[in-house]
Amino acid sequence: MSAFSNRSTTDGIDVEIEGRPVFDGRLLLPADPTFNGLHTLNDFADFARKLRGPFSIIVRNGRHVTAITDFGACFPIYTLLEASTGRLHVASNAAELRGYSQRTLSKRALFWWCAKGGVGADPFYADMQLLPSASILQIQNGKPLQQLQY
Repeated sequence: MSAFSNRSTTDGIDVEIEGRPVFDGRLLLPADPTFNGLHTLNDFADFARKLRGPFSIIVRNGRHVTAITDFGACFPIYTLLEASTGRLHVASNAAELRGYSQRTLSKRALFWWCAKGGVGADPFYADMQLLPSASILQIQNGKPLQQLQY
């Protein structure tokens, strides 16, 4: 299965999907009307439990952002708490968050680089984190609202 990235904005909801999640027997696409009915953390948890396959999903709806990872975190979602503003940012690509980072190297990533010749699972910057597998994170106005593992 090849990697798949897709993004769409419909009815003011911006949906970014990495991977190929299957929902109700069909490939889930960002323009799927299902996203219009998801509002609460429980709505997203029920939805996430029905998904199959490797994926990460970021839903931006006005001031609200919801990030979802699959059971293996096959497609990572990075988070970064911006030191100067206290805003929490999420992205499916670490490079998108580099402008908000203080760019201090992670000791764990640096050790892994020296010992194994690669970065490993940890982001290279100390202020970046990975959203754990099977997790849902909700952010409102740049502040973490709720997080759960489903």
